[in-house]
Amino acid sequence: ITVSSPGGYLDDGITIGEYIAAHGKCNMIIIGMTASAATVLCMKARSVKIAKGSLMLIHNSSMTVDLWGMANKQGVDEIIKRLAKDRNELDTIDKAIASIYSARNGKTIEENMEMMDKEKWMLDQEAVDFGIVDAILDDDETKTNAKAIQNVYNSMNGIEEHFSLPKLPE
Repeated sequence: ITVSSPGGYLDDGITIGEYIAAHGKCNMIIIGMTASAATVLCMKARSVKIAKGSLMLIHNSSMTVDLWGMANKQGVDEIIKRLAKDRNELDTIDKAIASIYSARNGKTIEENMEMMDKEKWMLDQEAVDFGIVDAILDDDETKTNAKAIQNVYNSMNGIEEHFSLPKLPE
């Protein structure tokens, strides 16, 4: 599965990751810039490779905070309570994300959360060194994968063997 995505909703990333894990034979190829929930789904693959010059971003979760309106001191206290609750929920979500990275890279949840705090794009080798990617594709592999993708769109012949799919109906 080739991935180039800015991410999206975490629940979708986790769900897709579980489908990938359940399949058991998926290998991920990161191209371009892959971030957020898109990185989470990659962690459940059998292997993860990244094309030279590609980037990955892992970061903390976020949610919409809507604070329009007026409030007296009791209202402000309620807003503070709500924000404190939201903050605790975000911390729990961050720990869940970090545990997914931990299952792949063997680092502690805290180490993964430290990297998530940085919100830094990792270069191909940095992603390998951090352990969320297994290897950098060499140029021949990149060309082969690009050609395979092009061939799928040009002709449906051989798609079953290439992607280990059941035979398509004639």
